[in-house]
Amino acid sequence: MPSLPLFGYSSDELTDVDQRAFTFLTLLLAVLYCVLFDAFFKAALSLTKDGLRSKTNKSYMCAISVMFAFTTTYVAFVVAELWMLLSDNVAEIYGIGILIESGVFAVNVILGDAIILWRALIIWGWYRPMVYISGILLLVNAALWLYTVIAVEIYVSPYVSIPASLATSLWATCAISLKAWQRRRMLRQNVAIVSRRSALENVLSILTESGVVFTLLWFIYLLSNINTGNNKSFHSIMTVVMIIAAPLYPIIIVIFVARHRTPLSDQLTSIEPHTVLGAGRGGLDVEYQDLLTDDHNGAGRKDIDVALQDM
Repeated sequence: MPSLPLFGYSSDELTDVDQRAFTFLTLLLAVLYCVLFDAFFKAALSLTKDGLRSKTNKSYMCAISVMFAFTTTYVAFVVAELWMLLSDNVAEIYGIGILIESGVFAVNVILGDAIILWRALIIWGWYRPMVYISGILLLVNAALWLYTVIAVEIYVSPYVSIPASLATSLWATCAISLKAWQRRRMLRQNVAIVSRRSALENVLSILTESGVVFTLLWFIYLLSNINTGNNKSFHSIMTVVMIIAAPLYPIIIVIFVARHRTPLSDQLTSIEPHTVLGAGRGGLDVEYQDLLTDDHNGAGRKDIDVALQDM
């Protein structure tokens, strides 16, 4: 197996132009890693601010720590590869680049998708059909990514798993968007004052948490792998982006959850109690149940109870 099979390049066939491109990609990876480091630091502070008392926070902390550790290992390896490439001493770490790249992708994607699906299930109140479908998606996704790592010696492309990851992200995005639409429709029908937020803020909140951007990244990454021969640079850049994006997006979700600042979740599962005049029915008392954490009984995971009370 050729050495330095990173970002779609192999050191056995690197030209001077390829070496410059590899240097640029390494610098890009380093810059994006700084963003990941900052996000991980903020997530860790948010989770440990009041102590890791809940099982959910402990699980989040373990997951993001593993993702960050694997990504850090990969970045360190790439920097070492670049240094050896520039010093004409690449053969010392012959052939392990593809294994590390595949392994980091597999671990980060599996853990990241678990966090994304977990968040969607909390918003849906652990609705049983959603749990089953999400569980199947996660198992299939994990199996495909683990297979690419195990079969790396025969160079099974790790990108056979991309459609599964794309489907998982799309599923979570659609699930959260549907719940947002349902809740918005319910409030408009029953509540005179729907929300204190503007329509634009609501749309941005949905786009932020539902993972539209993350899903688009997976789709673009899939396109970049369809025919890498004609556009290796685009594929290589997307590889670097996804190496960081795979752990970064779930970590950002953890930050919002830990700080109780998730706009969409606040609207769906944490509406402040208030009484507003209803249309001919006196008043509407909206009692909220905070689903930002998962430390309550099954009843606490149900949808928001809206009780009409005569005034």
